[in-house]
Amino acid sequence: MRIIHVRCAIPTHSGREKEFRKFTVEMDGDVSVLDVLDHIALYLDTEITCYSFCRQGLCGGCLVTLNGKRVLACKTLALDEMTIDPIPTRLEENRLVSSRQTDDPSEEKVNGQQTNGH
Repeated sequence: MRIIHVRCAIPTHSGREKEFRKFTVEMDGDVSVLDVLDHIALYLDTEITCYSFCRQGLCGGCLVTLNGKRVLACKTLALDEMTIDPIPTRLEENRLVSSRQTDDPSEEKVNGQQTNGH
């Protein structure tokens, strides 16, 4: 069992500020940052919004700031200690990680660009 300490930035209701919440997560083996966020969202804090459409690093929807560096949460292994921030545009949209706007993957956009489902 591996213990991971996470400090997540959660947008406030105004959308312009953020508060930090601390979580301790126990998980087995090497897991992605997205796996940790999914665990937090499912079991610890329903205010965490996680986007996990492709889980292969293709769509870019899981882009977060991890310890000051932008990474794809699905392709980045979780660290024993990590601080996760939303990217600035998602902080204004009041969510940690982008949520899907449509059920049609061909209409998905990342950073304002059409992805055509890839």
